[in-house]
Amino acid sequence: MEKELLAGLGRPVTVMTVFPHPDDESFAAGGTLALFARESEVRCVSLCLTKGGKSGALKKVGLPESREPEIREREYLASTAILGVDQALLWDYEDQGLPTVPEPELRGRLVKAMQEAGAEVVITYGPDGVTGHEDHVTCSRVTAAAARQAGVKRLYLVSAPVWLGRIMLRKKLLPPTHAIDIRSVYPVKMLALKAHASQMLISRTPMIWVGGVMRMFGAEFFHRAGFD
Repeated sequence: MEKELLAGLGRPVTVMTVFPHPDDESFAAGGTLALFARESEVRCVSLCLTKGGKSGALKKVGLPESREPEIREREYLASTAILGVDQALLWDYEDQGLPTVPEPELRGRLVKAMQEAGAEVVITYGPDGVTGHEDHVTCSRVTAAAARQAGVKRLYLVSAPVWLGRIMLRKKLLPPTHAIDIRSVYPVKMLALKAHASQMLISRTPMIWVGGVMRMFGAEFFHRAGFD
């Protein structure tokens, strides 16, 4: 299994992550982003397609649901700042509504964003969306199509060891082709996750999942889907 996502690419290079919800960037690729941020000739762009809004987290503390997008936007900006992301982009599609967005519209916006950023490497969810969330699945499909159209050199999809997916998610994930050693930035990833404080109210399961996997493997896993 390879341990380097940018092998063979020249420098400087721009890496863009595309995920549907604030906190996805930290859960799925926070350690990898933190590692890239340490390299002076690697520029990191994080694009989030929605501001959240329908997690139900604020009910836990008696706040109105209408405030969730505002709160999650601030959490996202704090989290990406902790990771060292150079540019954080936050769009305003409806949470849990990505499947209803006309695909040509979303793909066109993504192509433009990738080209404006000069993205050569794109990271997103795999076709399973890891959890099967419809926003995740839509994000994966449309981002992959946009990356190809935008001339992106490489596309990486979030993955995990197959046996682990079967045990913890009860599903088969894409087999990983790359394992990125994030032990040196593990505390940074966990701090970025904690910046998404509202989502930690819902359940400790995600933190246990991420923390346990990271401590077990000291790695984040990706499947190389193309293109060069």
